[in-house]
Amino acid sequence: MTEGIDGDAPTANGEGTPAENSAKTPVVPPTDQSSISHGGNGAKNENSKAKDALEIATFWVAVIAAIGGVVAACFTGWQVCIAKDSEDRQMRAYVGPEGIELEMPDLKNPNYAPIPVVPGKFANNLVRVKVKNYGQTQANSTRIWLNWHFVPFGEPLPRSFAYPDMEAPLPPGIERRPSVFSLFPGQEHNFGVVVDDIGLFIAANQSKSNAYLYGHIDYIDVFNTRHVSKFCYFYEPMRPPEDQFTPCAEHFNAD
Repeated sequence: MTEGIDGDAPTANGEGTPAENSAKTPVVPPTDQSSISHGGNGAKNENSKAKDALEIATFWVAVIAAIGGVVAACFTGWQVCIAKDSEDRQMRAYVGPEGIELEMPDLKNPNYAPIPVVPGKFANNLVRVKVKNYGQTQANSTRIWLNWHFVPFGEPLPRSFAYPDMEAPLPPGIERRPSVFSLFPGQEHNFGVVVDDIGLFIAANQSKSNAYLYGHIDYIDVFNTRHVSKFCYFYEPMRPPEDQFTPCAEHFNAD
């Protein structure tokens, strides 16, 4: 007689029951999808930050390089200008006074009387100014302005004195023609100014007044730049003829 089969009996192949098989199968925990997604976004954010930092650093490097280039260009241009200015100063003309003297045969003439200026007649009484080009190149359009001013004996020029250019009135029929000339390097020029009436110079020569002779030398150098040399002398008749004119402390300079 065949025995019946119990529901809990082992199967013919020796495996356990379905319940037992189910109990033996390992359980895999569910994957936390939120943590995986969060980890991926964090890596992306780190990469993005690194990229932004690199772009910012590259930008500032470019800015600094550009500023450095501008500064270098400005510095180079400044050096070129300084070098050119130095070269121009070394090569330009420098015209200045060498001295001044009175050429007046009537200065000690007790019977002196002014003689009217007549066209074509030689003038006896002059003030002479000697100028020289001390520079390396010629001076063009050179012109000398000479003036004089008298003050009471023992007094200096007023502090407010403006050293104006004075032009004496000319008799009818006489035209003023200024002397304009060029001076080459090392060349001198003796410039004479006619004095129509030397009465004031006679008074200064007798120590009755003080005489100041002043003016300026205008010229243009080879670089087409205009220059002015100013001068002023104090007349001291008691000194030897070669030392009678002393440069003033003021109004004696050149650009």
